[in-house]
Formats: sequence, structure tokens, C-alpha cells
Amino acid sequence: MNNLTYTLRQLRKSPNFTFVAVLTLALGIGANTAIFTVVHAVLLSPLPYPDADRLVAVQSRNFQENLTGQPFAPAGFREFEKQVTSFESIAASRYNYDNLTNVEKPTSLTASLVTQEYFRVLGEKAFVGRTFTVEDATPNAKPTAVLSYDLWQKQFGGSEIIGKNITVNDVPTEVIGVMPRTFKDPFNIPSIWRVFPTEGGENSLANARAWGVIGRTKSAVPASTIQAELSTVAARFAQSDPKFYKGWDFSITPLRELVVGNYRDGLLLVVGAALLVLLITCANVAGLQFVRASTRQREVAIRLALGATRSAIARSHLIESLLLVTLGGIGGVLIGSWGLDLLLASFSRDWIPRGDEIVLNTTVLATTGVTALVTGIVFGLFPAWHATRVDAIDSLRDGSKGSSGLQSVRLRGALVIAQIALTLVLLVCTCIACLRRTGLEKFCRDHAGESRHPDREHAKHGAHAFAHALRHRTQADRLLQAGPRSHCRRAWRGIGRFYPNDAVHVGNSRDVLCQWHAGRHGETASRLLRFCEPIVLRHNAHSAFTGAAFF
Repeated sequence: MNNLTYTLRQLRKSPNFTFVAVLTLALGIGANTAIFTVVHAVLLSPLPYPDADRLVAVQSRNFQENLTGQPFAPAGFREFEKQVTSFESIAASRYNYDNLTNVEKPTSLTASLVTQEYFRVLGEKAFVGRTFTVEDATPNAKPTAVLSYDLWQKQFGGSEIIGKNITVNDVPTEVIGVMPRTFKDPFNIPSIWRVFPTEGGENSLANARAWGVIGRTKSAVPASTIQAELSTVAARFAQSDPKFYKGWDFSITPLRELVVGNYRDGLLLVVGAALLVLLITCANVAGLQFVRASTRQREVAIRLALGATRSAIARSHLIESLLLVTLGGIGGVLIGSWGLDLLLASFSRDWIPRGDEIVLNTTVLATTGVTALVTGIVFGLFPAWHATRVDAIDSLRDGSKGSSGLQSVRLRGALVIAQIALTLVLLVCTCIACLRRTGLEKFCRDHAGESRHPDREHAKHGAHAFAHALRHRTQADRLLQAGPRSHCRRAWRGIGRFYPNDAVHVGNSRDVLCQWHAGRHGETASRLLRFCEPIVLRHNAHSAFTGAAFF
């Protein structure tokens, strides 16, 4: 207690040193607190589903062409579902846009077309009503839908909705359930889920190999066994339908890894940079304490001459370090919380997977506390040890001559200025590098409505997959409008329906505009131009596909 009182008194006597040390630590700890909050939510926390470690995604890969994509059209998925035995349940889904009409505020909704097992795979139940069953997926069944909690509240005011009809894409659809407020879809944020029939359905969707597959594995089946079974099934598919499946293999990926995507490497890089900043910050504070200990040699010498032990002196310096990191830790939590709020307010949470789960919680606070404690002990040991190396007689003799005068003051000032400048420069550079690496640019540099994908690899792989699909897997009927005839060379049949009653525009570097019309029954272009460079197809300010330019 005496040591604590003495240390507090010494810190009050040196307000400039105390302020600089606490502020430096607060900046370093605050940056790590904010970054670890993001990393904990995105990488470390399990997905918000029961037994989430058993959830996997099934993907297909063509090793000959180095392509990765969605494995199935609905018909292929049904056959796949019959052949695999390692899954407790399995489902397919497809991202879509739906038009909700016949309401007070007609709107376009993000939607998911799913098979009837989708919610069972995720282990989720409806908040009100029920989810899909086998009967809902029969070809002649009445169209049904499950609403998100937000859509239920915003469009229908939370009123009784189960069993009532809403108009989706001009089709009367019965609402059978509402999902809980806390439910999060793994891949997007749909407002509505519609079940896809087990057979038949819309021709263009039934023939489109663009359905993602997720499954819940059986608890006793190892991943190696599942992979072996998938390879066997892929070989059967290639033998029965070589046009579509030759050269393709099926594999499983933990659902959490697929949700995080390429952000994992970027976030780990950010963590490494943040830890480096914290290391430099602590080294700077240790340097400040070292300089401070050098200026207190006469004081230490007097204490030694009066009978104080070296262990007591080391203990007082270590307590001083712990007090500084405690104050710095408190300030770091405040700065980290403020910085996190500023970051989330400046950037959409959709820029990063699981962005809506980013919150400062007890785990992050406990980690911050442990980090501050370890920091105080490790980086306080050297100044404490250095303080005990004082020779009492020499220090008293030199002190009487004033040898620690102007030169010592100048050296101390130069060290403080250099340490603060280096820390601030490193903090700024690290923040800029982190933002650029993770794709969190604040300003949108593209045109309004252009699709943006945080995953840097998405456009590249999507372009290849789209090209492959156009060559081999799609069907079409008619071309309404194309650019200059001189560019219409090497055309072939193909492109499936995009969306009802709308046009899809494709732009390219030669300002050639190609336009295809998607009619009510899926009528589309019958001729396409040769592939050139990756671009993004746009549909009413929304992303339709990631594809290639044609000219």
C-alpha cells in the first residue's frame, strides 16, 4: 500500500510523462481492441446456429480449367441428394430479387429460393408459424414464403400474417412463417425465402447451375470419409453426364470458412500489424520509463543510502508500469469503442462478412485486460531492473556536480519527440494499410448502382465460372438488340433468363451496348459475342452476374 501511494505521488509530480505514457498506451491498446473486436466476431465466434461446426458447403472444382463454382442445377441436386449418405440433412439455395406488390409500399426485395430442407440444415425454427415442408415443395403446391422479422415489422407492422396471401412477382403467395429477429442467413440478408419445387418449376432456373449447397454432416462421420464419398459421386455424375460434369469434383468446406472467404487472410494480416503497433507502443513507453529512471538515479541513490532494498525499488517501478498500463487500458477501451463506432458508422456492415455481429463484448474486454496486464509486467521489468543497477556512491557524487543537466534534458526531449512521432506515423500507416487490404474504402469510386464485391477474388473466379456456364450450360431463345453488327462475330446460342420483364445491359471498353430482354417465360438472347475481359452485368442497379465483356 505504501508503494502504491508513493508511486501515485511520483506520477502526480510528473504530469507530462504520465499523460504521454498513458495516451501512447491508450492509442496502441485502443487500436488492438477495435481490431480484435472485428476479428472475434468474424473469425473466432462460431456461426449463430446449433452445432455450427457440422455445417459445411458443397462446392465443385474443375482442376483442368482451375475453376470453382456452384455445383448443381436443381435436377442435379436432387440426384446428388439421393446418392450421398454422410449428411444428416442437405439443402440448396439461390440468391434472387422479388417484387412485393399489392401492399401500401410496393418494393423490390432481396430473396432466397431454397429447397424445403434449408432451415432444418441450419437448425432454425420460425418465430411465428412454420418453415417449409416436403408438401410445400411439390410441383402443384400453392406458392409459399417465409418472411424475415424486419420485413414483417416494416411492411406489415407485426400484424397477424400467417396464412394470408401476399403478391410476389405477380403471384399470390401464402405466408407460412416469420423467422426470429436474431436469425441470420449465412450468405446474404434476404427479406423473404421461397421454396423451390422438387421437380419442374421455372425452366430457366431449373436449368441454371447456380445453386449453392449446404449440409449438416452426421456427427460420427469424419471429413475424410465425406470427401471420399463426394469424389465417388462426382465420378458417377461425370460418367452419366460428361457434358456438364466431366473434369469436375465435389468437395466440402466448413460453412464458416466459406462465409468469411478471403477476408480471413486480410484480417490476420491486420491483427499482425496491430500487434506490431502494440509492441512498438510498449517499447516506446518502456523507453520513456528508462529515461525517467535515468533522471531519478539521485533519488534512488538516496533511498539506497537510507536503507531501502533493491527489490523494494524494483517493485515500486513495476507498480508504476502497472498503473500506467491500467490507465492506458481504460483509455484504450474507450478509444477502441469510439473508433469501432466511428468505423461502423462510416462503412456499411455489409462490406465485411458477419458485420452485424461486430460488437464490443466481455470476451474482448477480458482480452484487453489480459493484454494490458502482460504488457505492464513484460515492459516494466527492464526499467525496474535498470533502476536497481544504480551505484549509490557514484550517483551522489555525480549529482553534486550537476552532470545530469542540460545534455540529459535535451536527450530526454529528443527521445520523447522521436518516440511519439514514430508511434503516430506507424498507427496512421497501419490503419491506411488495413483499410486498403480489406477493401473498406470509404468513398465509392464507381457509378451509382454498380455492383461491388468485398471479396477481391470474386470477380476473377466469377468471370471464369460465368464464361464456362455460358459456353456449356445455358439456353436461350432470341436476340432483341445488340451493338454494331461488326462486333457480332463468333456468336453461339446461350444465355438463360435473368429476371422477369426486364433488360440486362452489358457494357464494354469499346462503348458497345448489348441488350437482351428477359420475358415473362424466360425468352432471352439467342446469340452472344465472344468473350473478352471480366466486367459486371447490371440489372436495375443490382448485380445480376459477374461475367465477361462481349465484343
